[in-house]
Amino acid sequence: MIDINLLAFALSQAYPGSTRENYFLSYHVGIDGKQDADSSIMSWTLDAPQPTPDELPALCEKYRAQFEEDGLTKDAQAIIESMLMQIDHEIKEAQHKGDEARVQLLHDIRQKMLDVPNQPGYPKDIEWPDVPLSPPQTAYEFIPVTASPPPDPPILPPQE
Repeated sequence: MIDINLLAFALSQAYPGSTRENYFLSYHVGIDGKQDADSSIMSWTLDAPQPTPDELPALCEKYRAQFEEDGLTKDAQAIIESMLMQIDHEIKEAQHKGDEARVQLLHDIRQKMLDVPNQPGYPKDIEWPDVPLSPPQTAYEFIPVTASPPPDPPILPPQE
């Protein structure tokens, strides 16, 4: 199946400078909310010839590895950014408490986190640094709702 995101990525690579303003893609979504058929190009405003439906699978395969690596990179970057925010918070707390040893440890871990993209296997094979974070100060507990919904309000007779 030709995924719409892969097709958009492949078109952006095959036609540098193009944007989704230059073409309109469509796809069918099943009742589960997921794409369940090939994407297609509904309109095309680029000067270059529009790829035919028969050419789209090969175009997508040409850029699939790059698309997947780009996705892995974005995922890794999101994890790094999240961890850096947590580490920065921990540093501020340790500074506030005057715990210089913890501040130094967290600065070292922060630097290791910043160095993650320089690892040879990045973004496929990542050796994540150990990050000893404090437990949260408050915890939210999930309490399942087992009660029945309230009854419908009574239907009042029309007023005359």
